[in-house]
Parts: sequence; C-alpha cells; structure tokens
Amino acid sequence: MKALIVSADRFEDSELLEPVRRLREAGVAVDIASTRRGVVTGKHGHRVEVDKLVAALDAADDDLLLLPGGAAPAALRGDAAVLQLVRSFVAAAKPVAAICHGPQLLAAAGVLQGRRATGYRTVAGALRSAGAAHMDLLSPWPDSVARAVAASPNRASTRANGTPPLPGSPRSTAANGRGKAAPCARRAAGPTRPHLRPARRCANSRLADLEAPVTQQR
Repeated sequence: MKALIVSADRFEDSELLEPVRRLREAGVAVDIASTRRGVVTGKHGHRVEVDKLVAALDAADDDLLLLPGGAAPAALRGDAAVLQLVRSFVAAAKPVAAICHGPQLLAAAGVLQGRRATGYRTVAGALRSAGAAHMDLLSPWPDSVARAVAASPNRASTRANGTPPLPGSPRSTAANGRGKAAPCARRAAGPTRPHLRPARRCANSRLADLEAPVTQQR
C-alpha cells in the first residue's frame, strides 16, 4: 500500500509527522508531495523533505491521500494541480483523510456536496458553503440542536465551545456534589514523542488525550 501526503509550509507538525510515523510502522510506503521541491517547514519548526511535485502526480499511483492541517491547506487551495489531484482521488473512490484545516482543500475542490464532513471550527462555514453537512464531532447532536442548546439560558449545561456536553462527561453531571467539572486527565508526551505535549485545556474527559505541538526553540 502507498500513501500520499500533500502539504506545504506552516503545516501543523503533529498532523503530518504522526500519520507518517504510524503509517510507516504499519508497513505503508509514504511520499510527501508539495508544489515545490526541497523541504516544507511546519509551524513549530519541523522540516520535511518533499519527495514529489504535485504537478507530476497521478492518483492511480497511490492508494490513499492525507491532507494535514495548519496553514498549509489555505496556501494550497488556490493551486489547480492540488485541487485536481484531490478530485481524482475522490472520483476513484480512494480513501481521503483531511485533518483539522485540511478539509479546506476538499471544499475548494468541490467534492463535499451531499457528504458529511468535519474539521476545525473555523472551517465549518466553508464546509457548509461547499454543500457538506457539517458534523461537530464534539457533540452527539446535529449543529441545529447544538446551537439551540447553546442559546438557552442554561449555560451551565453547555461546554466551552457552546455545544452540549457529551453524556457521561464531567460537565454533564455535578461532580462530587459541588457542581464543578472534574479536572481533565493529563498525559505526558514521553521520550518517544518530544514534539508533543498534553493539551493545556480540554472540554471534557473524552478530550483528555488531545495533544498539542510544542513550539521549538530555533
């Protein structure tokens, strides 16, 4: 199996590096493609060698496409070759994974009409405009219900991002009888993943394992 990752400068480091690591651990061949040769540099300083130019690619040569987030998708969504590559993968019914801001490329390529999609909260409008049914994966209810609950006066029952708490999460119950949410668990990055650190905040217990990249000293 072969995987293709398309990105550019100011990609979100963990969203490219971790998939590369896990895919290669599973025996999947991975190529990094961009619109220019050389290296692309992540928001937090990681440099990744570019294996292929997008303009020379054929979707038939790879089995899946991965689009990391960060600022890279916004920089690539005006590139005709990138958008055509995305369309080719979708037309061939091959797996396409877009992380965080990555769905900006799916929206720009016009492949979301009638599909369900999710992404970083600032991308939600673009997904809806592209014809997708935006799914807030932090909420068990559709957007319309989440917005109605968020607008209710009972704000204590809503989470930090304005959507209802997940059933069974600390914020959906009065923890230890004092009405305060239980603290989120924290997890150390460990020596094998020094570029990651535990997220500073999380909305509920199901987000306790989210990790955020560390800004490296240059």
